[in-house]
Amino acid sequence: MAKPAKLRRPERLNGPNAPGGPSDLSKLPLGFGLNAICVQLSGLVSFFKPVAQTKPASLEEPLVKRTLVCAIGCACLALTVVPASAVESNYTASSASSADTVWAKIGDFCGIATWHPAVEKCALSADGKTRTLSLKGGGSIVENLVKRDDAARYYTYSIVESPLPVANYLSTIGVSAAGAGSKIVWTGKYDAKGASESDAKKVIDGIYQAGADVLAK
Repeated sequence: MAKPAKLRRPERLNGPNAPGGPSDLSKLPLGFGLNAICVQLSGLVSFFKPVAQTKPASLEEPLVKRTLVCAIGCACLALTVVPASAVESNYTASSASSADTVWAKIGDFCGIATWHPAVEKCALSADGKTRTLSLKGGGSIVENLVKRDDAARYYTYSIVESPLPVANYLSTIGVSAAGAGSKIVWTGKYDAKGASESDAKKVIDGIYQAGADVLAK
C-alpha cells in the first residue's frame, strides 16, 4: 500500500520569498491604509490553499479557510477600532514689545484676568498651581498648571472644570523674541464634548485670538 503523501510545510509566512505570501506588515509605511492591510492579511488564504489541497478537501480545506477568515476578520476589526485624533487649535500674534515685557503679563498664572477680555477675575490656590477664572456673563473655569519654564517663557495648563465644549484639554501659551519685538503663540489639543469638532474648535480659536491680540498691543 502506498504511503500517504506528506504535507508540504510552508517556508515562511511573512518572508519576502514565500510564494504568494503577504509582506511583513510591521514594515508597512505609515498611512498605508486599513483596507490595504486587510487585503494583505487576506493573502494568507491564497497562500495556504495549495498546502490544504494535499489532504481531503472535505476536512482540511474548510477548516483552514474558516480559521483564516476568522483571524482576518478579527484583525481588520481591531485595526478599525481606533480612537479619534484630538482637535487642535493654535493662534500666533506679533507684538512690538520685547519677549520679556510680554512674558511679565503671561507668566503671572493668575494675571490672565488683567488681559483676557472674557475673564472678570482670577483666584489662585495656595500652592499657585490651580486657578479659578470667573467669566464675564457668568460661569467659571478651573485650570491646573502642568508645566512652567520661565527661561523659555511658556507654561502648559489643563482644564479641570468648565462650561466649554471640550474634554481632555491641554494647552500651552508662551512668547519668544522675534526681531525687535516678540511672537505670542497659544496652542491646544482637546476632544470635543457636547458639540461638533468644528464648533468646539471655533470656541477655542476665539478664546486664543481674543487673548493673544490684547497681549500683542
